[in-house]
Amino acid sequence: LWRRLADAIDLNRWHQPSPGVNVCESPLVRHLPGLVSRDVCRWMIEHARPRLTRALVYDAVEDKSTANQTRTNTVALFNVTNSDLVSVLIQVQICANTGTSFRQLEPLSVLHYDIGEQIIEHFDFVDPDAPTFDQQVAEYGQRRITFLLYLNDDYTGGETELPKIGISHKGQLGGGFFFVNILGNDVPDLRTLHAARPPIRGEKWVVSQWIRSRATF
Repeated sequence: LWRRLADAIDLNRWHQPSPGVNVCESPLVRHLPGLVSRDVCRWMIEHARPRLTRALVYDAVEDKSTANQTRTNTVALFNVTNSDLVSVLIQVQICANTGTSFRQLEPLSVLHYDIGEQIIEHFDFVDPDAPTFDQQVAEYGQRRITFLLYLNDDYTGGETELPKIGISHKGQLGGGFFFVNILGNDVPDLRTLHAARPPIRGEKWVVSQWIRSRATF
């Protein structure tokens, strides 16, 4: 049985990039419709739901994470101890579509937004004002890419917005969306300011994957 199940998985497909379209050339913002199936989305939602916790905000100056009204959603982390084949295959697809190595990935997370929950405008790159900035970049590189995979679309509102370049993206079930946070030489790109707007009807589920500019392990 296990051999038949293994043979039924087309690993080569997961290693191939999917058709997509550039929403913006600079900074690069790319949309990948139909990246994964409905079944994959359902699996991720149901495995994330029981482990949701309040999402925290990292304070670069204080070097600590706390609950803050700037981010009111919940999150489930899929790290080395609780990842499964489905979450790893998603990461393989992310690498194929961004031209990056699996070793550049931070732990994958699933974000959940109930009605009214949001993340206000922020950046994802490592803050150059952080006391540990030089050490972080030397060890792991900058946070180069933010990749989102939308696990459902039966909600109203909840757009991913990049206000400085005029993009407001309403994700579709199974669709990927990513943007590059830095310029050359790991310099932060301030045009990548972005926000997760609150749903006004229904709940929103999305995979979030950060990718560093060098290997993290």
